Amino acid sequence: MIAYFLSFAASVVQVLYIPILSVYALEIGIKTYEIGFISGIAALIYALTAPFSHLSAGRIGEKWTIAYSLALLSVSCALLTLVREIIGLALVAILSLLAYAIFWPAIESLISREGGSVSSFGTSWSSGALAGSLLTGPLMAAPKAPLFLALSLFSGILAMTSLKLKGERRDIDLPKVADLIKGLRDIPDAWAWAFSYAVFQGALFTFYPVLIELRGLPEWYASLVFFLIIGARTFIFSFKNKLPQLFHSLYIGLALLSSGMLLLITYNPYIIATLSTLLGAGVGILYAESLSKAFSSKVEKRSAYTGLFESSIGLGYTVGPIVAGLASVLSLEATIPVATIISIVVSCIPWSKFIKSDLR
Repeated sequence: MIAYFLSFAASVVQVLYIPILSVYALEIGIKTYEIGFISGIAALIYALTAPFSHLSAGRIGEKWTIAYSLALLSVSCALLTLVREIIGLALVAILSLLAYAIFWPAIESLISREGGSVSSFGTSWSSGALAGSLLTGPLMAAPKAPLFLALSLFSGILAMTSLKLKGERRDIDLPKVADLIKGLRDIPDAWAWAFSYAVFQGALFTFYPVLIELRGLPEWYASLVFFLIIGARTFIFSFKNKLPQLFHSLYIGLALLSSGMLLLITYNPYIIATLSTLLGAGVGILYAESLSKAFSSKVEKRSAYTGLFESSIGLGYTVGPIVAGLASVLSLEATIPVATIISIVVSCIPWSKFIKSDLR
């Protein structure tokens, strides 16, 4: 199915984008806390845009929305070859995250309307992330201008490929403000889990490559960490319906995620590999349980719920890099542990109980 291929391929670019952007920012003299703010501000645009991205799909259809979002991504990658200062880099990062804010809700809505499953969708995009992770280490050392142009060309090809998506133009239900409010009230815990998942990953993908560069570690460590985290996450997605009930537990997910506290205090590759595998399983549980709730919503509310899901992830990717960037002023090794603590605390708060009490 073309939609699954597009989610796979777009994810390859997305996984490469953040680490390569961070390393490029270091190369042009941007400070670590500024890197965190660039990633965080761009993700904020994602969070604010995602719930309303279906306004475009309602006017021109999901197929054309997906096509022009990938075209925007292509333009943003090309523009990276031109920027040499913080403002320009931030604006280009915002454009790229805007493209993804339009793309992901549209592709999720299309797949869910065609009867796709959480497991199949999660496997497709996470497998793309897995492929991208293997390239991260080698490409961190590559000349950046040719790399950005290659990513731009690849994204442009994806935009053209999306025109082959099946399905005639049809009207879809637009997300209403009332639907968004109802979604926030119905399953607030699910949005908290999506947020927590992204807080950790936003900090990790932004600052682990920075740690490698500034501490002089082997660049293949980035591929090792990202590959095993995404690999374990993909395993959870792929076998979600077959795994024991234990792997559907939020608390098991958080227990596994807590190993992030140790990731930056060891440079031993075997320990790093073990921790990365545990982390991947932890974030996989958080993501899968959150998306399951979004996909189980009524069809007429689906676009609002997938928008809220992506918005929650965007907010997490906003908070994670910014908080980690501030922590880097004190110690680079504190970046990932701080994000881990925030993820655990937010996930443990009984949001449903508080919101129901407010409604009464």
